[in-house]
Amino acid sequence: MTIVIKTLRQNLEYVLNASQFKYSNGAIEGINRMIKQIQRTAFGFRNFDHMVYRIYYRQMAQKKNQVA
Repeated sequence: MTIVIKTLRQNLEYVLNASQFKYSNGAIEGINRMIKQIQRTAFGFRNFDHMVYRIYYRQMAQKKNQVA
């Protein structure tokens, strides 16, 4: 418990800042995770453009599902 309190005191300014504002990097982290999953599952693309197209298609499919 002492370590937790010490860490909280060291980062108190950042914790208060995060709780005060509504901004988050969650959306960017989600996109990065999706790209890494595509790279893992589709290892060995012949062309970089094919990988980029697959990322675009996945994003469009996610947006379509969120709207519906």
